[in-house]
Amino acid sequence: MNENLYRLIIDFQDNVQVALRLMHRSGIQMPSSRNEWIESDIPTL
Repeated sequence: MNENLYRLIIDFQDNVQVALRLMHRSGIQMPSSRNEWIESDIPTL
């Protein structure tokens, strides 16, 4: 795999994990399935 693509994927996954932690700390309940994510009412800015 191209090293730049690998790094991009790892960085993306790290940032998703940070976002999920912030959502959890903010009191947003984590959906347990992909359908619940789609249907969830997560506030936007």
